[in-house]
Amino acid sequence: MSLPSAAAPAFRLFLLRHARAAPAQPGQRDRERPLDAVGKVDAANLALRLGGLGVLPKIILTSPARRCRQTVIPLQGSAEEDLPVHVVEGFYSGGAEVYIHATAAQNVDAVLLCGHNPVMEELFRSLAGQGLPPGSYDHGYPPAGLAVFEFDQPPVPGQTGRLVHWLDPHGEPPIA
Repeated sequence: MSLPSAAAPAFRLFLLRHARAAPAQPGQRDRERPLDAVGKVDAANLALRLGGLGVLPKIILTSPARRCRQTVIPLQGSAEEDLPVHVVEGFYSGGAEVYIHATAAQNVDAVLLCGHNPVMEELFRSLAGQGLPPGSYDHGYPPAGLAVFEFDQPPVPGQTGRLVHWLDPHGEPPIA
């Protein structure tokens, strides 16, 4: 789903929840859980769909969890040149403020954040502000769900943006 956008934004923020992960095996640490077969397909399809929108990040910041690192691999190849990927340890267990502060520390105008729920959903709701009708997004932030927000300046805590794209691997829009 694409929503209308004004002139070129000063900043784009991409919020990506990792694709579907396999259940933990006995003795396996949570952060080592890989994508399952559906997650691998969803991550590859997401990269194709994002490339088709014509808006790409300049840098990817991701959780150190294996499932997040695997989710962004196809996105690296969707750009004309490889996108730099930086692992941010705080994304694994930190809150929304960790993601926003990591975003603000970048010297680019388009950042993709790959992380986990409930933080991705919290960020989505706070960045959308009053932009979502009540009850229009009651199913949670899905695995491999990607929201693209535009801002007049890099976001700071408490700031809202304009939701301009929503990609759900299974086609469910968050806006009625």
